[in-house]
Amino acid sequence: MAAKKTATRTKKRAPAARRKKSPAAGDAPQRFASPRPLAHDGKKWVRGRVPASQAPARNESYEALPPPPASGQFHLDLAQVLPAAAMRAIQKAGKLVFHVDGDVGGIDGTGPQTAVADAMEEEIKSADPGEAAAFLYLVGDLVYFNGESDKYYRQFYLPYQFYPGPIFAVPGNHDGEMDPGTSNDFSLEGFMRNFCAAAPGPSPDRGDTDRDAMAQPYCYWTLDTPFATLIGLYSNVPAHGKIEDPQAAWFTAELKAAKAARAKGGRKAVVVCVHQPIFSQDAFHGGSAVMEKFFESAIARAGLAPDLILTGHVHNYQRFTWRTKGRSVTQLVVGAGGYNHLHAMAKGPDKEKPEAPLEIDAGLTLEQYSDQAWGYLRLEIGAGTITGTYRDVIAPHAAASPALRDSFTIDF
Repeated sequence: MAAKKTATRTKKRAPAARRKKSPAAGDAPQRFASPRPLAHDGKKWVRGRVPASQAPARNESYEALPPPPASGQFHLDLAQVLPAAAMRAIQKAGKLVFHVDGDVGGIDGTGPQTAVADAMEEEIKSADPGEAAAFLYLVGDLVYFNGESDKYYRQFYLPYQFYPGPIFAVPGNHDGEMDPGTSNDFSLEGFMRNFCAAAPGPSPDRGDTDRDAMAQPYCYWTLDTPFATLIGLYSNVPAHGKIEDPQAAWFTAELKAAKAARAKGGRKAVVVCVHQPIFSQDAFHGGSAVMEKFFESAIARAGLAPDLILTGHVHNYQRFTWRTKGRSVTQLVVGAGGYNHLHAMAKGPDKEKPEAPLEIDAGLTLEQYSDQAWGYLRLEIGAGTITGTYRDVIAPHAAASPALRDSFTIDF
């Protein structure tokens, strides 16, 4: 594809009060006294939550969103990105296949991130016709710690320079965070420049790699494909996530449109991609009552629940079945894509981790998890079913090949 010149963006300086001195140079991990979630009340497992009384130890202020697209268009058709031959292959196979991962930016070195990228590349190379993943979708935290544009080369373009397909994304909290100190002038500057360029083409951040910047419509957006509607949300910087209007109203409208399409005989899966998870039984972040309330409200207003919710934020893999509004919804945490420190699951008073499957309460079951290795998810979506497989990719220092950790099927 011939590269088109990416339109330059006029930078706006952040108010002086918002700007802080940059920490020491380099990518050394920042340490914070983060509050820990509670996942066991001493008698039984409960939904992992951070007590509201525990204040965050870093700036987690809600950040204003960039200006919306002037065209008012928030949709992108996959056929505008993939070659016509690839689209015909998807139709012929009767399913859409793609990879999912999150929390990928490496800060102590990109060894784990590159190992996962290599495993996905090898899977694509060895796949039978119609079985290869068409693209990768990242559910946030692409660059640590403050979404700096000058970190994209090392933490994104280099690790994925040989991934054969396009890479779509929604931003995570670190992609939008501004403090302490950043080379960006406004929140999400790096993300918008590298994923929401005016047209596909060379990014000033890609260095000597060949991967082009993406031309997604916005930081929240919908990808239209032959077998699935992928709705991407931006849950902003606060630890528990925060989604305000007009994004909240837009999301409800997207669910209503999907419901209307099904009423007319449409059979597309509805998949939501967002960074902060509703549920997590890990020992570091936990789930979010804020996100649970947001999704419950949108589902009630739209009269339709997503078939699958993909999240990150927590650096491991977890699969939940959530029963809400008369529906069973699968929510995944897919956040072991490359950040150097994995998040262990919470332990009970007996110092043991939960044994899956675990019914946490009448509305929630932890079906499976993996917290000791980096890995990736592969999804196949056809007419009426979603099939997922999650593979552990043991870190480069261990001599092991990707191992199947979880598999599931959703009928919608």
